[in-house]
Amino acid sequence: MPSLRRLTTTPLAPPQFARHNLFMARLQIHGPDLIDAQTQSPRRLWGVSLQDPLWQKLAPGPRLLAYGPQQMAQARAWGANCVRVPFHPVTIRYAGGLNEVEREIRRLENEAREHDLHLIIDFHGIGFPATEEDFHFDEAPFTRIYQTSLQEIREFWDLLARFSARSDSRIIALELFNEATGHQHTPDQPLASLENWILHRDWADELLETVVRPHTETLALLGGLNYGYDLEFALHEPIRDSLTAYTSHPYPHHARDKAWDRAFGILAQSQPVLLTEVGFSDHGLFDARQFPGARGYPSTLRDYAERKHLSFMAWNFSAAWQPVLLANHDFLPSPAGEFFRGWMQSLAGEKTTTKI
Repeated sequence: MPSLRRLTTTPLAPPQFARHNLFMARLQIHGPDLIDAQTQSPRRLWGVSLQDPLWQKLAPGPRLLAYGPQQMAQARAWGANCVRVPFHPVTIRYAGGLNEVEREIRRLENEAREHDLHLIIDFHGIGFPATEEDFHFDEAPFTRIYQTSLQEIREFWDLLARFSARSDSRIIALELFNEATGHQHTPDQPLASLENWILHRDWADELLETVVRPHTETLALLGGLNYGYDLEFALHEPIRDSLTAYTSHPYPHHARDKAWDRAFGILAQSQPVLLTEVGFSDHGLFDARQFPGARGYPSTLRDYAERKHLSFMAWNFSAAWQPVLLANHDFLPSPAGEFFRGWMQSLAGEKTTTKI
């Protein structure tokens, strides 16, 4: 079991947030496209999801990459133009609260700037925030790693909204909640229902209106139900915030519950949908053989995303958090890592000169 480091919690000086871009979003929404606010040209993001940096710092061990800047450098070498950074509710608490989050954001921004990468910041909960239900999961040395509260979420996004409003920020999107499940009155009820979607959407709209938008118009991201997958009901019950796009996590097994077109593909014809977690393995929950398509998960995913011009973030840039992109901690790619590295490098080699 990895040891748990107690971090110092010396208060930082009050952050000075320049407000130069208060109403100047880096990315805007035009139909199904993300648009560079300066050039008015379409933008697409691709990259990897890192491990939680607070987890790496608090509890280093065999399941975590070494804490530090090498992950950003390697992601860039793989062709990424963006990385997604998860913060688990439990690590925020164990680290002593938002002072340590602030330190990490400053470090991450500096590293992203050095490697010409953008950041998606993800509050990495699993559960249903609209009714304050969390998915019970333990991983040593932590228990109930996804347990959170509405107040905790609000405080996190108040800090991040202020950071992302700075004119030099590398934060390009705020992913409000990693994977919403849905409320079930009885065990046989589906997690993805119209009732649950309206609860989830209204929770997000209230968070944006009262916490995020007073400080920034940085793009926000709202995920689907059924562990972040299902956006079917957003088509006719959209979020009201005009600078929020949608996210889906279409792992191989999800397509058995609902086809991609119905879950998010039809929506992606009229609204931006980012695939902020994709990945596969050769065993377990994320086994690619669970995918019902005849052509297989990897090639179908690539063709589908290219046809619809979908942004994507591959999970996970580690050798332990499934499904993995690495075979070891020396950044040797796993079979999935080989696939995504090749895809991203091919995209990076195309004409992608537009910068934000």
